[in-house]
This record gives sequence, structure tokens and C-alpha cells, in this order.
Amino acid sequence: MREQFKAQQQQGNSKGFWRPYADQYEAHFPHYLRLESAADRVTTHQLVMVPGLLQTPDYRRSVIRIDEPELSAVDLERRIELTTRRQARLDQPNFQLTVLLSEAVLRHQPAPPEVMAAQLSWLATSGERENFSIRVVPFRVGPHQGLTVQSFTLLEFPPLDRGLVEPPVVYVEGASNTAVYHERADVVDRYRTTISALTAVALSEQASRDLVLQCAKEYAA
Repeated sequence: MREQFKAQQQQGNSKGFWRPYADQYEAHFPHYLRLESAADRVTTHQLVMVPGLLQTPDYRRSVIRIDEPELSAVDLERRIELTTRRQARLDQPNFQLTVLLSEAVLRHQPAPPEVMAAQLSWLATSGERENFSIRVVPFRVGPHQGLTVQSFTLLEFPPLDRGLVEPPVVYVEGASNTAVYHERADVVDRYRTTISALTAVALSEQASRDLVLQCAKEYAA
């Protein structure tokens, strides 16, 4: 089944669009990009940053500059190109994206105020798309399971031929550009439990959109 899954990935990932950018990312990241390209449902919980699939170019530039202030303008723009090519996935009608954001994502400022305003305005607009669900977990909810786990992404895949199903994968990015991929069913189930707990305390989509727009206006003031 693994071989069949790899074949399906190659059909749906534009033959590895990330390969020309191999000098621009860590060794573990191509595996994630293959999974993301094959997934038909992605659920991500983020504590600090807007997820890559929803980052505007200027926000992305600012984030990259935090760790690599001396990166050349050419390499910086190549990384933006890679992000843009990833985001083409968002326009595919069979792709579902669920985003659970800590309010801290809105309050942290990895970019200048004008960039934050534009990023959050775009985030609010994106939340209106039918295949997106963007919800914010506000500070005021108190203790919840999202506080005791790192940011993570659950990737789920469409059926393969003959009704076979590729198991879901949880991606957790660690420190120093490392990553862990969880495939054991019991571990994935624990993350599903966390997603349920986060969903229970998150604002509704409309209330989340209102808070995101409020923060955008504060940055623009």
C-alpha cells in the first residue's frame, strides 16, 4: 500500500514542485511536502505563528529574516516562491483545511505592524472560504489541552485504489529544524482528542473572524 500511496503522491504533487528549492529547506521537509500534497484534509494547531499555508509573502519574509537576517535577496524570494507553490493546494475543491490558532498567534509580532495588519486581514478573508475553517482559542478560556502540546498538523488522505486507506500522519516540528512524524494509531488518536478539546473551547468561525479583524485594525492604527 505504501508504494501505491507514493504513486498517488507523484500524480498529485506536480512531480515534486519543491525539488528545485532543495537548497532552501531542511532535510526533513520534503517528506512533509509530499504528505501535504497528497492529503485531502489538513488540521493544524498553531501556538505562535500563522501556518505556512496561510502566510502572506511579506509575513513569510519577516519570519525567515528572524533566523537568517543575512540570507540573500535571491534565496529569500525563492523561499517565497516555494510557499506560493504550496498554497496552490488551497484552491483545489477537494482540499479541506481546519486551523486552530492560539490567540497568541494574533498578538505576537514577527513582522512590522503594517505587515501584521495585512496578514490578519487576509486570514479573516480566507476564513470565509467554504473549504476552510479558522477558529481562535482565546486567552480567556483558561486551562485546556492545547497548552500542553506543541504546535502540530494532522494530515489525512483520500482512499487509494480498491478502497485501501493510507493511515493519517501527525507532523510535529521541533527545535533546531527537526521534526517528528507520528503514524501509530494510538498516538494519532491522542492528537485527535486534543483537536476535539481545542474545538470545544475555540471561538466560533464568525467570532474568530471578528477577533482577527479587530487585531488587524489595532495593527493598522
